[in-house]
This record gives sequence, C-alpha cells and structure tokens, in this order.
Amino acid sequence: MGRMKRKKLLNRLLPQTQCRRCGFADCESYADSMDQGFSSPNLCPPGGEDTRKALFSALGAKVEPIGPIHREEDTSTAVIYEEECIGCTKCIQQCPTDAIIGAQSFIHTVVGKWCTGCSLCVTVCPTDCIDLFPISDYAQRISANESGIRYAEKKKRLTDLGYFDSQSEYINIEGHERESLRDIVATALKRKSHDLGDLGN
Repeated sequence: MGRMKRKKLLNRLLPQTQCRRCGFADCESYADSMDQGFSSPNLCPPGGEDTRKALFSALGAKVEPIGPIHREEDTSTAVIYEEECIGCTKCIQQCPTDAIIGAQSFIHTVVGKWCTGCSLCVTVCPTDCIDLFPISDYAQRISANESGIRYAEKKKRLTDLGYFDSQSEYINIEGHERESLRDIVATALKRKSHDLGDLGN
C-alpha cells in the first residue's frame, strides 16, 4: 500500500471529531503522524477499541495494550446554557463542524445532530456555560464521514478568508486578539446587565 493511500485509510478510520486530544490539530494530522511512524494508534479516546484495533491493523502492527488515559469514552454532545451565554463567539470559532449557531453579542445554541462531542467549545467558554452530555441514540449523531466533510468545508472557507492557522487552530476572526479575555467578559456582562435592566422597566 502506498504512503498516501495508507494515510487516507488511517484518516478514514478515525472518528473525525477533530477533538485534538491526540495532541494534533485534527484527525488528518494525527493520521499523517501515524503513517510516518511517529505516533501510536493508542491516542484516540473517541474512536474506542474498534478504531484502535483497526488503526493497528492498517499499520500492520501488533495491537498494544491501551493506557488508562486513552480508554474509550461515552459518546457525548454539547449543550449551551443559553441564559449564561454572553455571545463572545469563542465556541463558534473552535467548533470543527459549524454545529454552534449564533453571532457576536447574541445567544448561541448547539445543533445536536452536527455536534461531534469534541469538547473544544467547553474549554474556551469564558463563562463555563457549556457542558457535555452522553447520548444513547447514535442514529441521530453526525457520521464520521459527514463530520469530516463539514470540517473540510469549514477549514477551506477559513483558509480562503485568511482566518485559518494551518499549524494548529483557528485564528480569532472577531478581532478579540486585540483585547484581553477579562475585557471581553466584562463588556459582555455589562451589556447583558443593561439588557436585563431594560426588560425590568
């Protein structure tokens, strides 16, 4: 099997959550590292045991014991507590599949069927208003193939606009890099307090 074909196979075997818990920017980068012999197939918790074994097989390697930190996880989806959302758009920028709907200064919400449960939105939320919840109806969950397509489309769109850092993550498209996180949150909370005051009058 040629190197490019094997890399594509490894990428297809991955769950396409783009969660970065393997230590790479996305599933394709992890597949490339495995293909070159730099990384173990043991680094993908969302993929679970079946994916792990399939990766070892594709590499023609003997299956190794899995470490505790990389054990299989529950399939989850993100939920935003909308009453606590300040509309900062940080979660939208990080979501690999455009599963979060919203705009600057407006409440955001998650489209559950597009969410991969990657948790990237949880880690960047300044008000801790996003949680992950296990799901049991996998039929309603985005497929790995569809997830990969949505991620590729977003990556291309942001790359064309000059908003994508090909090394690791998205460039902040709202210009927040010129402000401190504290200023962003303070401004948003002030605006929200003002809006609630108007409703009370």
